[in-house]
Amino acid sequence: MPKFFYGALTAVIAAAATVFAAAIAGNRIAAAWDLRKKRGELDLLLTTDFYKQVATFKAIAREWTNLAARKPLATGATFAAWEEQQQALVLRAIVGEADMEVILLKLVVDLPSGTTEEHASDLHRLALLRIIYRNLRERIGSGVVEPPPGYRDPALWMFNSLVGHVAEIIQARTARPLHLRDKDVVDRPRVDYLRLITYRTADYQIALNNLAPRVRAFFDLRDNDRVRQRQDNIKKSFIGASFAYAYELLPPPSSPSAPPSGSVKVVVEMPRTGLDLRDAHSMRVAAERLFQRSPHLQYYLLIADGDARIILFTRGAANPIEFRETDVLPNDLPFAIAQPVYGIALLRWEVSHETLVAIADIDVRDAPRDRRA
Repeated sequence: MPKFFYGALTAVIAAAATVFAAAIAGNRIAAAWDLRKKRGELDLLLTTDFYKQVATFKAIAREWTNLAARKPLATGATFAAWEEQQQALVLRAIVGEADMEVILLKLVVDLPSGTTEEHASDLHRLALLRIIYRNLRERIGSGVVEPPPGYRDPALWMFNSLVGHVAEIIQARTARPLHLRDKDVVDRPRVDYLRLITYRTADYQIALNNLAPRVRAFFDLRDNDRVRQRQDNIKKSFIGASFAYAYELLPPPSSPSAPPSGSVKVVVEMPRTGLDLRDAHSMRVAAERLFQRSPHLQYYLLIADGDARIILFTRGAANPIEFRETDVLPNDLPFAIAQPVYGIALLRWEVSHETLVAIADIDVRDAPRDRRA
């Protein structure tokens, strides 16, 4: 057989082998891409489901607060109608808890890889979130009436911190590489899920107690920001010798002090000075004491937190006047800045960078050592 024939046959075989190898590689790449695409779609659905469940939880909790506040005191048609609404809310809480259970199971089956401590922390947070959902369902079912967590309540910050962590876990799933599960951890999802359901309300309470000091520390920084910046606002807004602070001039009745000098026309009351700015009677008594002690004093100005407002007592006036951020303050106040002066000039403040950094410390930390694998 001619030599050129062998050469041609060799070339054909080589080309066929190249095409075959390319086809195999292409199929593997296409299969991997298809798998990644499908997994991304599933993760997107998981993300959507999780966000919906968080919204559902908050809606049910607020509806129960509203319904519990309207609970009739006696039996009858009104009470029967209330119980019917309660049972409908219990059913919604049961469905919400079950849906969240499915989401947590999906996450436990394929948690992103990490260190032993990171893995234990992820399970710790998932378990605590599961407890919160269960507690809501039990609370509604038993008719327990509890006030909703306020803005400074560690329970509010724990829930939102946990939700943020779970969202991070879901996001990490979308970026994880494709791999087969290691043989030594093939049984881990089953064990992890069993560990998840061992958590009880006592574990949640311990975690809440651990978080509480960090929440208080954050709000201490936040309160200091507000008071310091509002004091700066007052210093910039009024003529220097025309104002003084109430804590400097209004000690307890048993403690003598000199009355304010004749140049002081305005006494300013800031939060956290011992006076309850929600108590109209206490404020009026404080104003009368100040006006009696100093014939030159014209105004007693209080700055209230929460529902931010300025409360102004004027000598001789029957009642105080409240001012909000957009209200114009009286032009006969001893201002050092151009008029008109709006309430925002005294009320404005913002959270400092240091306080914003400190918010990162509001975190549900590592799992207890006896719950680590």
